[in-house]
Amino acid sequence: MPLLWILKYWKIGALAALLAAALIYREVLVHQRDDARAQVKTLTEQSGALQESVAAMRQAVARQNGAVAALAAKARADEGRAPALTPTRRMKALREHGATRFSTRPTCATPWLRWGWSARPSKPRLRGTGFRSSTRA
Repeated sequence: MPLLWILKYWKIGALAALLAAALIYREVLVHQRDDARAQVKTLTEQSGALQESVAAMRQAVARQNGAVAALAAKARADEGRAPALTPTRRMKALREHGATRFSTRPTCATPWLRWGWSARPSKPRLRGTGFRSSTRA
């Protein structure tokens, strides 16, 4: 009996299933549309905030570039007035400011620092120790 009923009214069942699927699909699409609109709104607000931040950064960079240009101009102007440093004056100034390379305090590295790194003593190399590899015949 139920089999006969299914065979007789299958078109109505198929139509109801098709209608239910269409309504579910519409609900899913509406939900996705609403989420996309909310995301667009959020991203638009974030974009506005980022544009304000970029404008503030550009102003800060322009201000710093102006300060650097002013310092460079001042340095160029001061170059003409400053006396030239001779090597003796330069070493004296370095000693006054506590430079370690020209320090008079004895340390273990003082000889190397006074003579420069290129003149430091190198490690002795062990040559002719008589060591032979055991794999050699």
